[in-house]
Amino acid sequence: MYKASYLPIALDDLRNIIRYITHELKAPRAAENLRLKIDKEVKKIEENPLLAVNAWVAKSELR
Repeated sequence: MYKASYLPIALDDLRNIIRYITHELKAPRAAENLRLKIDKEVKKIEENPLLAVNAWVAKSELR
């Protein structure tokens, strides 16, 4: 199995998004649900890295 890693800027963005949802929107449960969904998708990519490639290719074909 592969190990996914985040760029430091991506981690900062994720932290800021979670913090915003938790504190500004006063929705900590929604923030936690989002974090769990992101973790789940990253685990899928670790198990099958081609999922990330397929998503990137599909996105660029839309342009």
